[in-house]
Amino acid sequence: MYDASGGAVVGWRAYSLHNDAQRRSPFIITCEHARNHVPEPWRWPSDDAHWLETHWGYDIGIADVALALLPALDSAAVFAEFSRLLCDPNRPWDHQTAIRRDVEGGHTLALNARIDEAEQARRRQLLYDAYHAAVDEVIARRVALAPAAARDELWLLSLHSYTADYLGERRDYDCGVLFDDYEDEAARLGELLARQGFDVRLNEPYSGKDGLVYSIQRHGLQHDLRYIEIELRQDTIDTPDKAASVASRMLPALSTFARLTSASAR
Repeated sequence: MYDASGGAVVGWRAYSLHNDAQRRSPFIITCEHARNHVPEPWRWPSDDAHWLETHWGYDIGIADVALALLPALDSAAVFAEFSRLLCDPNRPWDHQTAIRRDVEGGHTLALNARIDEAEQARRRQLLYDAYHAAVDEVIARRVALAPAAARDELWLLSLHSYTADYLGERRDYDCGVLFDDYEDEAARLGELLARQGFDVRLNEPYSGKDGLVYSIQRHGLQHDLRYIEIELRQDTIDTPDKAASVASRMLPALSTFARLTSASAR
């Protein structure tokens, strides 16, 4: 799958595309932490391998939620196909956790402990930049279908999940809506999700105002599109059946949200 130097990836991509970008849905979906894959030429040391199965390695359940939503929303989606422990596409590249050295309990990850500039550059090129280029391409293809007036119909929607217990902090609500510039719209989406029985918080468990919606903010600003993020509690979506059930409850809220925030409704 890989060249002899361990440099260029052959036959594997840092992202996966779901549905064609020619879809006319108002949503373009991204999942920056969809998978916990560690592709060759990287090999995760056996002592650290269990971290890949935890919330440190990926957003448990969120890929199943997204895949359940896509047919009904008729949306295109882009998933990152590598573990966030290799590098995190939802952080600026110069952020201290773009490549995380430590996890819970101060445990140092062997694969990341002493990486040099060449290794950082390799991960940036093959993983981080490749994912963001794919998002840009999908957005460009979708926007090309929309007349200028209809661009106001579009939303970048990032889907993530969070652990109910983070370093001893309980987070027992069902979901969060994260935003920075779109506070009124986020409040509206929160209300619509609450009508479907979700216990919702705004800008929890993380705040978009603290830069923690980096990926969709980056692409939203670049393409002049609105953007918003939904976080779901992992123990409510940690099996395919649970994820499908949560997705079915989200659908009426998302459909109504798209209609109420369209240009014709404003």
